[in-house]
Amino acid sequence: MGTEIEKRGVGHPLKFKSARELEKKGLVYFRECKKRKEQITITGLALALGTNRQTLCNYEENEGHPEYVDAIKKLKATVEHAYELSMWKANNPAAGVFALKNMGWTDRTDLDITAKLRPSAYTEEEEAELRELARLRALKAITPGSGE
Repeated sequence: MGTEIEKRGVGHPLKFKSARELEKKGLVYFRECKKRKEQITITGLALALGTNRQTLCNYEENEGHPEYVDAIKKLKATVEHAYELSMWKANNPAAGVFALKNMGWTDRTDLDITAKLRPSAYTEEEEAELRELARLRALKAITPGSGE
């Protein structure tokens, strides 16, 4: 059962015949890097697959083919793991930190400080009148010779 795009013959055809073929090519790349004692990278993976980083991202986001999404996520997790290991082994882990940040990692804490406000007891007209009163009092307070 194909997607609507496949049925109409619209869009780019998939580069790989199956997710398994994609995974196998990725695993060959990982073995070659290990043999040559090279760091595995996302760009290296993309090149080994005969594609580019953006195409990998497109495959990962392709909801019409979940098997490709899983395959890319597994391959990218292997690269991510390698970056983590390299950070621990390196005297200067900045390269690993940079790479992981580009993969969505963060080294900050996000705080949600939204306040829960209760609804106003005043109507919109009453609030407008109160704002106008406050504005007039503020003007009176800063106007010289206002008598108060």
